[in-house]
Amino acid sequence: MSLLSGFTGGYTRLESWFYDTFIAEVAAQASAHLVDVIGAESANGPLLDVGCGGGQFLEALARSRPEASLHGIDYSAAQVQRAKARLAQFGERVQIHHAPAENLPFADNTFAAVMSGGAIKHWQDQAGGLAEMVRVLRPGGLLAVGEVDRGCTIDDVKRFFALRNGLRFLGPVRVMLFRTYVSGLSIDLEDARALVAALPLTDVEVSRLPGLPILQFHGRKAT
Repeated sequence: MSLLSGFTGGYTRLESWFYDTFIAEVAAQASAHLVDVIGAESANGPLLDVGCGGGQFLEALARSRPEASLHGIDYSAAQVQRAKARLAQFGERVQIHHAPAENLPFADNTFAAVMSGGAIKHWQDQAGGLAEMVRVLRPGGLLAVGEVDRGCTIDDVKRFFALRNGLRFLGPVRVMLFRTYVSGLSIDLEDARALVAALPLTDVEVSRLPGLPILQFHGRKAT
C-alpha cells in the first residue's frame, strides 16, 4: 500500500497538505522542462493537465503563457480545492474539474495538448486513462506524460531529492521510502512502451530523464 491513499484513491485533506508541502516543489523542479514543451502548444488551443494535484504545474503554465486557456482535473476533492485556491488569481482562463482520468468530462478533440505528471501510477485503469487523454486531444495535438520510474537507481532518487532537499527531515530514510512506496509501485520503461504502443499516436518517444527517477513519453494524435 502507498503512503498516499492506497495509491489508487483520491488524496485526503491531510495527504494533499503533505504532498503540497514536502513533495510538489521537488516534482515541479524535475518536470520544469514540460512548461515550455506544453506551453508552446497554447497557440493551437486549450491545454489540459490530467491529475493536476494542487495546481503547481498549471500555475507555472499560466504565468509563462498569459494567453493560454488551461484546464486541470483531479480525482481528489481535496486536491481540487487546493488547485482552485491557488489558481483563482488567474480568473476564468484556468478551470479546475473534479473527475477521474478514466472518465474525462470533455468532448472529443477538445485540446491542443494534454499532459499528466506523476499521476498515472494512481489510476485504477492506466490504459483507460491514457485512452481518454487521447480521445479529448485534437488530431495532431501533443500528448505528454511524465511518471516516476520503477526502474530507477538509488543514486537517481538521491539526485531527485537534492533538487530542493525534499523531505530532508527524514534523512536517508526518504530514499528507502521513495523506492518502496512511490517508485516501487509505479511503472517502468517497458510498461510505458506497452501503454503507448496501444495508443493512436505518431512521433512517439519513450525515455528516462538522465540521472533522475523519472520516465517520460510523448507523441501526437494521429490525423
